[in-house]
Amino acid sequence: MRSYWVPGVNNLGKFGRWTFAEFRSVFDVDKDFADLITSFTTRRPCT
Repeated sequence: MRSYWVPGVNNLGKFGRWTFAEFRSVFDVDKDFADLITSFTTRRPCT
């Protein structure tokens, strides 16, 4: 996924920007997913 699928989709440019996240602990999925979303929504635009 990380090496082929995501870069391939991103190179097409038709489907937005994709990334890859792997959740390893079933007990931490909710917190880890919330942290991931927060990291995307608090990014500053490149200048």
